[in-house]
Amino acid sequence: MTSLLASPTDASRAAKRILAWPRDLRLNPMPGMVYDDMEQGFGWRVRRFNYWRALTGGHGILPVSFPNEVFRNRSGLVTLARYALSAMSLRVARLFGRRLVWTVHNLANHESYHPRLEARFMGFYTRLVDLAVHLSEAGRDGAMARYPHLAAARNTVIPHPHYGR
Repeated sequence: MTSLLASPTDASRAAKRILAWPRDLRLNPMPGMVYDDMEQGFGWRVRRFNYWRALTGGHGILPVSFPNEVFRNRSGLVTLARYALSAMSLRVARLFGRRLVWTVHNLANHESYHPRLEARFMGFYTRLVDLAVHLSEAGRDGAMARYPHLAAARNTVIPHPHYGR
């Protein structure tokens, strides 16, 4: 398998295929900025996440910026369906050797409609992570305290970029 920390230009063809969760966000330009640079600067192919692609796609890396978005719905039925689809997609992706990268923005949802389900999912999710990218040292410390399973993954700190650049 390809090292997650290898030079972006030296990565294998399969590893250069990314399924981004999310690819772009209306209220936060950071994911789009990162993926635009990966495509334009290094020739990587970045596609938007959907459950079907997660189960069948030929991507090598699945970066997730906001895994707890699954829980941003007041409906318990919708949330349970998203939980099941997300958990299955992530488990299948890992079974096929795809690397899971979490850019740790939030440790929990701001709108916590289903906190117990979210906590259970995040416990499951953090066990699958190959690489956790933290935006500050303090953020890394908080994530490691809340999700001790992250100690088994690679962890790095990359400071949050300035949106004006």
